[in-house]
Amino acid sequence: MTTQQPIRLTRRRLLGSSAAVAASALVGCDRASTNSGDQSNTASEAKRPLVPLRLTMVGDPAALEVITRGWDTVAEHPVDIDLIPLDRSKPEGLAEQVIAAAEQTDVLILPLVLTAELIQRELVVPLSGEAFETADQSLGAIVPAVRNGAARFAGEIYTVPLGSPLPFLLSVEELESVDSWQAYDRLVQRWDGEAAEPTAPGWAAAMWLWRSAAERNWLFGREYLEPLVDTEPYVRSLEQMVQTCSRYQSKGLTPQQVWQGVASSELRGGIGFPELRSEVEGNVIIAGLPGTSDRSRVLFDPFSPVSLLASSCRQSAVAKRFMTWMSGGEGSRTVRREVRGMTDTRVPGASSSSTEGSNYDRQLTARLSSPVTMPTLQLLGGCEYYAVLDEQVIRAINEEVSPSEALGNVAEQWQAITDRVGTKDQRRVWRRAQGMRG
Repeated sequence: MTTQQPIRLTRRRLLGSSAAVAASALVGCDRASTNSGDQSNTASEAKRPLVPLRLTMVGDPAALEVITRGWDTVAEHPVDIDLIPLDRSKPEGLAEQVIAAAEQTDVLILPLVLTAELIQRELVVPLSGEAFETADQSLGAIVPAVRNGAARFAGEIYTVPLGSPLPFLLSVEELESVDSWQAYDRLVQRWDGEAAEPTAPGWAAAMWLWRSAAERNWLFGREYLEPLVDTEPYVRSLEQMVQTCSRYQSKGLTPQQVWQGVASSELRGGIGFPELRSEVEGNVIIAGLPGTSDRSRVLFDPFSPVSLLASSCRQSAVAKRFMTWMSGGEGSRTVRREVRGMTDTRVPGASSSSTEGSNYDRQLTARLSSPVTMPTLQLLGGCEYYAVLDEQVIRAINEEVSPSEALGNVAEQWQAITDRVGTKDQRRVWRRAQGMRG
């Protein structure tokens, strides 16, 4: 497989404005950093040439100019950005690129699925609860689901989440309650197949995970970490997905394409969301996924973006300011609207209007108010697990194999990955991803 080389964008402008400084409450680059040390670092910045902030980002090249342009409006300090392009349909090898970059960077912006690998290798450091609380007071609290399911790992805060897009049931007409995936299948029939859900390469696995999120024995056995994906409940879930997908007139779409199809009335409904939140126009009626309620467990897309502080960080003050600004600082909301996969992750402050943002934004914030979450594929080699699942779900949808054969293949290949990584280490990581301490 050909590995894409990082793209470097160097900017010689970045320093915290008063708004950014007020939000600089994250921990330093090691566990021993103190507030007094941060203050001396900040004071000394004015006395010596500014050292560029090193930022490594996994994502879309279009995001680079958006982020740096937004930061330029509030801050001034050199920044060197290394971009690792993201193709979620071919995520194998991504972890190796990020691991190599993490040893020579200050801040990382990357998919949630990679965090376990970096934490296990001690390439990133946790963020203190006290510091996080100060940022919450300045910018608004991280919404409960995001705090529990994306910011925390093994009971400690490790990331500043930058996006938590979730799918919803979409329609051009008023909907009655759709209380199961079987009911949704009947609805698609009434729509004469003028509907869709995300089954494009790179998205099919995520959609199947969202469909299966009600399962209590989640993906692996607790004691021996044996894959459970080929057991009866999961096979039924894929069988239902394959049946419904066979009714769609439009196939192989991304969430954004489904959203646009419903917004333009080319589709009568479906499952999706706006990957780019600047494109939320249209009279789209939004409801929860079939069978979900306000108390249902929240499952995040494995490629939801988060920022982390690298162990190799050499300037904590500006790194903290940048990370906090991205999550809710002055002017950053516009940036998050224009970068694929980013959303608002904080509860709107008292100064914000309750009607601010799109209907999708409000529905997303309401859904994320639930504190109950479940882990996505936060594993050593998580990208490999995801790629295997995505390939086999697509094969089942295309009727190349039966759902039971597809998931049997997944279980066999997942077990091979676990054996290679080491069951003991992987079990510990999986327990930590669920909030336990190993």
